[in-house]
Amino acid sequence: MTGGEQAGSSLIALRGEAMLAADTQNSDLSKLADRLIARHLRVSIPDVKTRRQLQRNRTSEPMFLRQRARCVAVVGAGGSAPILGRGRELVADLENEFRSEEKAWEAELFRLQRVYDLDPEDFETRIAALSRTPEVTEHVRRVISERYALRHPTILGYELLAHLLKHRFLDAIISFNFDELLDQSLDDELGPDAYHRLVSDRDCFSVVTDPDASGYLPLYIKLHGTATEPESLRLTREAYYKLSQKLMEVVEKLLRSEMAVIVNVGSAMTGFDLHRLLRIPEQLEIYDLSHKPLSKTVREAIATERLNPKKDSLHDQEKRDEPKFFLPADSLAPRTAKPKCDGWLKRLVRVIGHRSGKRADPRSLADLVDFRSADRHEAIADVLGPAATLNRWIKDPIEHHDEYVEYLRKRTIVELAFSGAKARGLAQLSWLALDRCGTYFELYRREGAGVAALETWNTLRLASGLKENKALPDVVESDPDLCLPAARPTLQDRVWSLREYVPNLQAEHVISQIGAKEPSVEKRLARALRRLQDGSEVEIDATDDQICAKAFDSALLLPTITSLSVYTQGLFKDLQPRDEVYIICETGEWLLKKKMVDLLSAQEHIEVITAFELKSAQLKKKYGSRLALHTIDPWRHNRHMTIVCRGGVPQRAVYFARRLRAPNITPVYLKEVNDAERVKRTFELMRTEAEAEAERQTNQDAEPAAS
Repeated sequence: MTGGEQAGSSLIALRGEAMLAADTQNSDLSKLADRLIARHLRVSIPDVKTRRQLQRNRTSEPMFLRQRARCVAVVGAGGSAPILGRGRELVADLENEFRSEEKAWEAELFRLQRVYDLDPEDFETRIAALSRTPEVTEHVRRVISERYALRHPTILGYELLAHLLKHRFLDAIISFNFDELLDQSLDDELGPDAYHRLVSDRDCFSVVTDPDASGYLPLYIKLHGTATEPESLRLTREAYYKLSQKLMEVVEKLLRSEMAVIVNVGSAMTGFDLHRLLRIPEQLEIYDLSHKPLSKTVREAIATERLNPKKDSLHDQEKRDEPKFFLPADSLAPRTAKPKCDGWLKRLVRVIGHRSGKRADPRSLADLVDFRSADRHEAIADVLGPAATLNRWIKDPIEHHDEYVEYLRKRTIVELAFSGAKARGLAQLSWLALDRCGTYFELYRREGAGVAALETWNTLRLASGLKENKALPDVVESDPDLCLPAARPTLQDRVWSLREYVPNLQAEHVISQIGAKEPSVEKRLARALRRLQDGSEVEIDATDDQICAKAFDSALLLPTITSLSVYTQGLFKDLQPRDEVYIICETGEWLLKKKMVDLLSAQEHIEVITAFELKSAQLKKKYGSRLALHTIDPWRHNRHMTIVCRGGVPQRAVYFARRLRAPNITPVYLKEVNDAERVKRTFELMRTEAEAEAERQTNQDAEPAAS
């Protein structure tokens, strides 16, 4: 890097720090961040006794953490604005189509204004005026379906919303949009089976509506329908009154709480149906993260619905508190440009990161939060977002379909690079096929059929920096040219190793394959790759506990990375020096962190089985003779566990299966002795296998010398 580049990089860093400082000082953003952090903690540590134990020697537990609260995002047209026009633009186009009937729909518009006191400029009112007959209504639905049936390119704000929903900082998202751009981000981030998408009655069966219940999956509710199901589109006030009963029941149960925190993302919140729903929670806070702040009229309407309910209001006999509105835009310095939805969500995510984990006040529970970096999402938006790609296929998907196919080719390459970095340069094909990169490759093949000569999986894999392993054809590894020269081969003398990338080299290689030229984009990609490689390689899948539910008598599902960290560290509470600790993990890197070293400082016996020797020397140096260390082949290293024993009797454990280094895990906390004993027997079997493997290795090494 040249002196000029270093100076430019330093300047960018200083600007970023200054912006973060300003955002942290924005009391509205900081308060919202604290609300979401508290909600995440409530979900991650559902047991009140455990939270109280953790609260000792800390500041008092926030009231919000004790409340039956909900954190819900409400999404409107402003969220999709980077790609799609707002409702008014759509209505204007439709009115032009029916210009020959202008007098008729203008008369209907006038009638709706005079008789029902409806705003003639409102999207719903104008659509209602147009949809005078079933034939016209059907045509309007068809036009909306054709125009809004989009899922790409990626919008940063939607990526960040999906990130917050997955990691349980949000309980649910209610969308009033017809398009499916947010749907795609949710599918990418959570997977279609890890959340409930509710559009109509048929989606509402067997849905758990209490976010604090063990079987709850995050909800994504599309109250006005979705573009790919034209019959679901609800375009008029009359249609809103005919919302499916089951769908409304789900929303009402979701919002039935002591406190609801609403994060508004691009909605004008003018709809009367939303006002009725916002009467349900006993207390209500609305944080407006939109480019245009909520109007005074809307705020007054919401307050009126809560304080002076009508006969058709929900829970009209129950008293409600006055709503509180927080408009971060009002706290901006004079002449400061107001961010759009993407910008506000980006700021919010940064403030959450600043107010949790290592940066949090150590006297608060927020320092327990493991907040995953959103760099991956920002990199996708930078590399392949609306401003970075040819978007003619958005306007005319048939004429420019080949450009959409090219977008999918590039997206597959970038997702392969992300998967390779997260796997630290060694991945197995079976889970790559199910990961985002595999999903996008299948979409690339389907959309590109008959369009052009498509590139193969292997070609795209090479473009991402992954090469085929010569020993195991279903294993791929980092390209050695993108790693340090002294890096060990992934397989040498029958011993497997992790050969990590140099992120800058990997980013440069990927950028050269997809044609992005801006230096800032390459830097962003390199940063995301570095964070993925240096961070945890696992993702929590809270939906797959069927095996654990049958294997153990009393398994507590751990739904977040924070849960996994908190309950693992909780195993060592009141540990005695003679208590034994047994651990199976991938490299043991987490045992080198200061907090873990301190927790295990007095232990006389620690036994660890790893899949790789990457950190073995450091572990031996840190723990000395107290540590017994074994290694087992990573492709047979299929269970992770931490067990605490007293007098040889297992007391408690944390356990999860992880086969073939797949990233998705379902961890559980085992507090019953009989469950911990089951896991301990598994440890003993894997120790026996590791010892036999080590003996075979020793004998094979000795054979040449003997001959």
